[in-house]
Amino acid sequence: MYLVAGYDDLPIAEHFIPALTTIHQPRRALGRLAAETLLALLNKETIDAVQVIDPWLMARDSTSAYLEP
Repeated sequence: MYLVAGYDDLPIAEHFIPALTTIHQPRRALGRLAAETLLALLNKETIDAVQVIDPWLMARDSTSAYLEP
């Protein structure tokens, strides 16, 4: 048996058989952060060197048997 997981949590992932476990990235938050950073740089403002947006696991059928206690 193989465990399969993806990254980016594309909408099609839940339609595979078995449904694909993925890492979800909050795309809207990433886009907002990128735009804010670009505007700050264009305005010669200081920005934080490290900014973190936490991804999370979307556990689906491709690994769920191994993730359940």
